[in-house]
Amino acid sequence: MRSLILLLGTVSAFMMNKPFSLSSRSMVLNASATTPSEIIKESVATNKVMLFSKSYCPFCDKAKTVFDKMNVEYGAIELDKVNDGSEIQAELLAMTGQRTVPSVWINSKHIGGCDDTLKLYSSGGLEELVR
Repeated sequence: MRSLILLLGTVSAFMMNKPFSLSSRSMVLNASATTPSEIIKESVATNKVMLFSKSYCPFCDKAKTVFDKMNVEYGAIELDKVNDGSEIQAELLAMTGQRTVPSVWINSKHIGGCDDTLKLYSSGGLEELVR
């Protein structure tokens, strides 16, 4: 799987209470991103494709599968697995007007959720966006 799954949380003894990520690359997010808004902005700025997701959500899995089929790397924050997940989701709602997950961003632009991603994929528009 070519996806990059980001898990944000707090590990006070090891990460000085700053957001961190776990992936096959062990990438660490910028310690300055401490508010939900900053976490979102930094995540979408540093990942060409970024998904805000929940680990148990079948619609999130469908969106991730599309990017996996296209062999496109993406970042994902699993909101049910992070300390501030509900606050991040509330900020996503304020920023986009979308309450549900996945919240899919490409090139720092919110494209919508699962249905929007699948429509773009079937029309060929998603491939153009991720180039």
